[in-house]
Amino acid sequence: MRVAIIGGDNKFLYYLKERLASDVDGNWDILFFKDSHDFGKIDIKIFNAIIAYSKTNPMSGFELLKSIREKTDADLYLMCDTVECLSQLKSSHNFISGIVLNDVERIIDKFRYLETKYRLQNMIAAEGESINRAVVSANGYSFEINNDIAFIEIKRVLYEENKSGIINKLQDACVNKAIVSYPDRDYIEISHCSQIFEIYKSLSKNGGKMAFCNTNHNKADIFNECKMDQIIPIFENKEEAVEFLHT
Repeated sequence: MRVAIIGGDNKFLYYLKERLASDVDGNWDILFFKDSHDFGKIDIKIFNAIIAYSKTNPMSGFELLKSIREKTDADLYLMCDTVECLSQLKSSHNFISGIVLNDVERIIDKFRYLETKYRLQNMIAAEGESINRAVVSANGYSFEINNDIAFIEIKRVLYEENKSGIINKLQDACVNKAIVSYPDRDYIEISHCSQIFEIYKSLSKNGGKMAFCNTNHNKADIFNECKMDQIIPIFENKEEAVEFLHT
């Protein structure tokens, strides 16, 4: 995963570089650019994601992202000191993938999220036509809400309609915490991981959390391969998962 960061105050950049050099496990290639002029010297097509600081000179981060939106397929993020820059985003500004606060740990979390996203995309693309896109019956999973937590047991392969059904149930119940388990499955498919990732995205937009439990080594290996375990923790049992979601 290759990410460009354009601008940012010196203190933030110092601590971010220190953090990246210390205990971060991700396989990330993070390139830093002083300003929009410095960034203009490189081929932007090499990046998976581009993060521009809102106060970058001589061109603001927002204007920079706007100017390159037709020249790259990268995810474009605006980095701000506060959430106030959300006011810059309008419905016509859908070329921006999101806002990232000028905070080291939030940036690291975003890197983990992006790495999982790109790994899943690449793994699914590699499988190609071997992935069966057929729709299975609604009893491919069970869904139960207890104490504001959704307990989702996956019984079969999870497909698009299953994913949409789970997201709708979570939204209808106004629940933003979920535990996913696999009581009867020894192996999961990469396409399944992609559906779980979409459910996680829906939860996280509202400040929600998700956890896995009761996974065997085969499933844990798949989660590790696509780096989902970096953003969705794995627990031995439901009790530990519930405790995590309540913290």
